[in-house]
Amino acid sequence: MRIPLGLIIGGVAVVVAAGVGIASCSGGEDDENAAAAPASPPPAKIRVELLKVMSTATEDLGHDEFYVVGGASLPETQFAPAAAWGNVAPPVDIAEDGAWHDFDQGRVFFDGPAAGVEAVHISAVAYDEDSDGRDWSDTAQLTSAIGGRLAKVNGKVGTGGKAVSAAGDIAMIVEGIRSFDADDQLGQYDIDIPVRGQETEILTWKIDHDAGFLGSSYHYEVQLKITRYV
Repeated sequence: MRIPLGLIIGGVAVVVAAGVGIASCSGGEDDENAAAAPASPPPAKIRVELLKVMSTATEDLGHDEFYVVGGASLPETQFAPAAAWGNVAPPVDIAEDGAWHDFDQGRVFFDGPAAGVEAVHISAVAYDEDSDGRDWSDTAQLTSAIGGRLAKVNGKVGTGGKAVSAAGDIAMIVEGIRSFDADDQLGQYDIDIPVRGQETEILTWKIDHDAGFLGSSYHYEVQLKITRYV
């Protein structure tokens, strides 16, 4: 299993075997029936990764340094404790020409087993790096803080529960460590991605802002690739 940077695990799941019971059968013989511990869920693994990004209107004139800060979280279940990971995908230089650009480093939000849960929750915030910003560059601090926060807010939703929208929490973490000339926040994204489904799936995150005649309007599309496997 690939473990992204910033793994945060809270709590310990403990399974306690039930006591032994004696039942009387029709033949007069006693059968010893041990209550079974919870069966392990069927193996299910999922990979969630940033694939590519494009723009037809950039926030800055001509081109942007587009990057994503986010994370993935799994709730606590009877099979495993809550877990969360922070993630930083460094800037991609994009123009407003509609051309697609691949993400490279930091593209994988989650890759591994998701036993006993129905969905992996993804939270993300997109930014345009200013000339002397680099608010994304302290990846160790960011991923640790994000993982801790996601584990706290989404650790107790339970199987089938809907995770909390946490992109705003991530934006506040970035705000707390940002530079004097802060990078511009472009958009936020929260989604529950089902563990069961098509083997391969492409999701599109659209980021739009219409600032009117005097403001800075922009449009981006980010593709995420979902791969489900056992």
